[in-house]
Amino acid sequence: MLGQGFERLNTRDQFAIFLGTIVVGVTIGYFAGWAPFQQTYTTLSAQVHAQQETLAWIQQAAIEVQQLRAQASSAKHTANTQSVLSLVDKSIAKSVLAKANRRIEPKDGQTVQVSFEKVSFTQLLTWLGQLDQQHQMQVKTLSVTRQTPADLVNARLTLHHL
Repeated sequence: MLGQGFERLNTRDQFAIFLGTIVVGVTIGYFAGWAPFQQTYTTLSAQVHAQQETLAWIQQAAIEVQQLRAQASSAKHTANTQSVLSLVDKSIAKSVLAKANRRIEPKDGQTVQVSFEKVSFTQLLTWLGQLDQQHQMQVKTLSVTRQTPADLVNARLTLHHL
């Protein structure tokens, strides 16, 4: 029935319907197939690029971690070959606290007690941070008494080697 109606049309109308059918087919093919494919391709390409950047960052971070581990193991090796008392004494001697009145007493193989008189609190904290980073020494106890002028303290602390 549909075919008979099409055959009754003149050639120009048949051509227009044929051309319209092709245009509709191409449009459906584009929006149903090509456009989603292109959008998915673009999205996946962006994800691959982002993951490649992440991979490059991770590889750089891994190199830094290896370098830090090497530094830490050399610091641990140094710490293991020296007594804790010697480490603390040498660390103080190399720091800005070298001129401060101090007393160092060993407690056991891994612990020492250090007393400072009229030392800068800021310099003391800086030294403690360096001691932790370079020699894996941490504060077990800390007693601080404020002195005059500002920032000066008397400090008594117990340090433990990890």
